[in-house]
Amino acid sequence: MHRVLPRNQGGLSLIELVMVFVVLSVALGAGLPSLQSLVAGNRMSTARSGLTLAFAQARAEAVVRASNVVVCPGNGDGGCADTIHWQRGWISFEDGNRNGLRDAGEPQLGAGGVPPGVAVATSNGRRSVRYLADGTSEGSNVTLTFCDRRGASRASALALNNAGRLRRVAVDPGYAATACGAVE
Repeated sequence: MHRVLPRNQGGLSLIELVMVFVVLSVALGAGLPSLQSLVAGNRMSTARSGLTLAFAQARAEAVVRASNVVVCPGNGDGGCADTIHWQRGWISFEDGNRNGLRDAGEPQLGAGGVPPGVAVATSNGRRSVRYLADGTSEGSNVTLTFCDRRGASRASALALNNAGRLRRVAVDPGYAATACGAVE
């Protein structure tokens, strides 16, 4: 019996394989920065959505409980941090004695965090938001500015009015510099 050897074997030569890898490397290298920008944008959107939800829930809890509810940057021990930077997370709690601090016996109603690489800062002097029993946030006008590693040109902002509602607003350059300076 004769064995028939194929004249042309299928497959790729080493040179063809190297060329495929070079083309793929160039394509991935060109696409990676835009992918990183997409991921950063999604993280910032997640942070905005998370805080929007936290404020909406706190407002609803204030009305349902007919009590004050505070949302503030968390300190890691279940209390409020004395800072305008929220990227380490936040808490909400019923503030029965209206002192703006979480005291023993005041239930924590919620908590959340900010994705890595995103910084959030509130306007100066506004370290917490207090919702009253009627759902308003009297005296709590605040702007929350969100920034990531892409810089101030990509920052976004939400403003909370005295009626207790959030809306997107134009970014104040001063607030953007504060928020972007805290990106980790």
